[in-house]
Amino acid sequence: MENEAIILIDLWKVESGITVKANIRFNYPMEDNIRFYIADGFIIDEIICGNTPVDYISSIERLEFRAPTKKIEIKPHGINELFLSYHGKVDSWNTLYEEDILAINFYTAWYPTDFSINTKYIVKVHLDDSFCIINGKYNDTEKVWYYQPLDFDVNIIALRNYEIMQSDNVTLYYFGKMNQQAVLPYFENYNKIVEYYTHLYGNSKLNNTNIVILSKDNNYGGYFRKSLIVFGGIQEDHDGIVHLLAHEIAHSWCQGAKTDSWEDWLNETFAEWSALLYELEVPNNINKFEEVILEKEAKFQHKPIKTEDLSRPSDVHDNGVYRLYKLYCLHGKEAIKNILRAFDSLDIKTTDNLILKLKENSETVMLSDYISDMIK
Repeated sequence: MENEAIILIDLWKVESGITVKANIRFNYPMEDNIRFYIADGFIIDEIICGNTPVDYISSIERLEFRAPTKKIEIKPHGINELFLSYHGKVDSWNTLYEEDILAINFYTAWYPTDFSINTKYIVKVHLDDSFCIINGKYNDTEKVWYYQPLDFDVNIIALRNYEIMQSDNVTLYYFGKMNQQAVLPYFENYNKIVEYYTHLYGNSKLNNTNIVILSKDNNYGGYFRKSLIVFGGIQEDHDGIVHLLAHEIAHSWCQGAKTDSWEDWLNETFAEWSALLYELEVPNNINKFEEVILEKEAKFQHKPIKTEDLSRPSDVHDNGVYRLYKLYCLHGKEAIKNILRAFDSLDIKTTDNLILKLKENSETVMLSDYISDMIK
């Protein structure tokens, strides 16, 4: 049986950022070297086993999507428990350290991540009940919040003095009562988009969802996690809100391909085309559809989707979208829908498997050939 680790994290929000203490427990004594990463901006106070300092090697190594990270390597000598403490403040995508907001996530690389063995995380956030931890549970006896990841991201979003909109299946958190009208498009369009996608894909993948709009100005981009969508600010353009929201919701269906390689074109291209189909078929917003396509065309470069070194390309949001637009012009919406549904049906989400799936049906063989040409 392979060894696994449970990481018990104590997290404090302090004026200078965060303070973290992590208790790393292995199922049985480690004999192989231990490797993990944290953001380089954090200062390691100590790594100990019991009361004994542990020797480790720290080296700078960049990980995809993350703030600059350092790799920590330890020779275990049969240890079954480590204690790691560090502190600091690292800025990254949708990361905030404010009086009423703590938002730290995968992109921040705030927790020991990318371990050399399988890991499970339990986080104790030392904040009182004046805060709300999204997807967390408050322990009234200990006066702390407990959080366990719903997916790959140990994503701590602590909010205080926020506003809320709520229905049966969506809760929207935002800041400033004066912004109530501005955030309504996020709230009012959620169910319309989910209903369309459920029909488009023929299955339902969303139950209750939290939408958080942070107070960071002029950072409208968002990200999707299980039961959570986060936006960095309130967009002023109604059509822009709907499009971005539709893109992030689409990742409930358009996900599963490796995000740190060229295969991420599948996730991003199909999420974007899901949003484009929504705009064509529900609000009939041809103007927004054409605006998005023109933006993709302006960024388009005539190069294969598959990179030579198999890395994630910088145009992962654009190349595939525009190439499929050419297919749309030739064969219409149904061709795009057939590709999206085939991808959703895959157990293992790769381009090769998508091509094989499309070849199974004589009506979609042409689409498999088109995808094959796209990646060459």
